[in-house]
Amino acid sequence: MPKPKPARRSPAPVAAALAAFACSTPALALEHTRLEPVWFETAAPDGGAGRTAQALLNLPPGWLIGDAGVIILSDRTWPGLARERLVAALLEEEAAVLEFDVAAARGPGPENARPEAPMAAELVPGVRGAVRALRRDAGAGLVVALGYGAGGEAAVLSASPERTTVPEDTGLVAAASLGPGPARFALGGAAPGRGWPVRAERLCGVLAKAAAPSEAECRRALLDPGEGRAVRLAGP
Repeated sequence: MPKPKPARRSPAPVAAALAAFACSTPALALEHTRLEPVWFETAAPDGGAGRTAQALLNLPPGWLIGDAGVIILSDRTWPGLARERLVAALLEEEAAVLEFDVAAARGPGPENARPEAPMAAELVPGVRGAVRALRRDAGAGLVVALGYGAGGEAAVLSASPERTTVPEDTGLVAAASLGPGPARFALGGAAPGRGWPVRAERLCGVLAKAAAPSEAECRRALLDPGEGRAVRLAGP
């Protein structure tokens, strides 16, 4: 049976989050994009009740159930306009983009408003919850997670089947940490499907243009069957 939806909340924080995300995304990416606030439950490590978190779903024109989705772990560590360029490029590739602010991973409430930034391991339940929301509620098929800094490390950790008792339950086909330093890639436990080689090549092309990792290393990491689910390091 489906889990009950979180209680309806005041539209004020949703409107504020929507405005904050929309103002930071290039106008061309938003011209025909549908923006929807999403509330979801984080995945508790022990299988118990998680926290309620929020994210912003960007749906490009013509996006259908079963199409690809990408989770972007957003925080203030992205250099320049790298995140904005990446979101715009992914939308141009007709992928749904779920922007998850890592500061919201702890959930609402004054008890969670700590000044220090969340650590990567602390973000993993939020990433897993975002994957479930994107697949189950939005209807996305193939899902990839991308991030920078602690968000990137959390994306890679979330894709690792070794960090869950059910390897296929990660829900992620792949993940990437885009810096600082060389990009890091990981294959997840979800089946990529027959169209994965083409989609992986297009993803690597987007990353090379918008986020600057090596396209060749990205392809080797995501498409080399000999790598299995091992994490690959891109760059020197």
